[in-house]
Amino acid sequence: MNYQRMGVANLMRWSAAALVTGAAPPALGGITDPALTVSATSSQGTATLAILLSQGTWAGDEWSYAARSAVELRDADSGELIAVIGDLACAMIADPQVTVNFTAVAGITDTTFSFSSGLLSYPSLANSVAFATVGTTVTDNDSNGATITGLYGGDAYRASYNGGTVFDTLLASYSAPIDDSLTASDRSPAAGSTLIGTTFDMQADWNFTLTANDQVGGTSLFRIVPAPGAATLLGLAGLIAGRRRR
Repeated sequence: MNYQRMGVANLMRWSAAALVTGAAPPALGGITDPALTVSATSSQGTATLAILLSQGTWAGDEWSYAARSAVELRDADSGELIAVIGDLACAMIADPQVTVNFTAVAGITDTTFSFSSGLLSYPSLANSVAFATVGTTVTDNDSNGATITGLYGGDAYRASYNGGTVFDTLLASYSAPIDDSLTASDRSPAAGSTLIGTTFDMQADWNFTLTANDQVGGTSLFRIVPAPGAATLLGLAGLIAGRRRR
């Protein structure tokens, strides 16, 4: 599995914390490649799209990708059209956070989609707090209603950390009326953030089935940050380091 190494911002954060905790330095973080994997499966076949790190852009400790046009996903053997993906975007930031956004149009039969970010790793972050928020708009394109069915126990999105520990699953299955669209959103926790302890990696995934010919647009954000008390310690450590340099 390939990794793209990231910059030094998180190592500097660790350095300040180490003055307080005496912790040993972790390795620099990275993102597994592919950075984003999209798949669509129906009775017509299966198609996969892999977005490599080289297809995105780096700005300091942030990697991002945004598709310039819609992409047809076709079965590699039959050439059958399985789905169309548009507005595909992903960003991973060493702060850390992961966003995965898309528009998906199902083929002529019910279609199962997955959107999986690469694994974002970073220097161990003690006293982490996290939140995840998602939103979708489901549109009926063929005058018989539209339904998105989440495949994570009925939810369509999953945020995870530390090698697969599930932070939460979000966005319960729902339907849009005939010839209409319906928007839904979800957040965990409902307000603020949840304390999850020491963390070192994170990942975001969508997995759902969409009714034939219909469309869904999705946005998501999963963010992990130091708890407020930990941030205060970092600030104090920075002041101590600054005084020592003088």
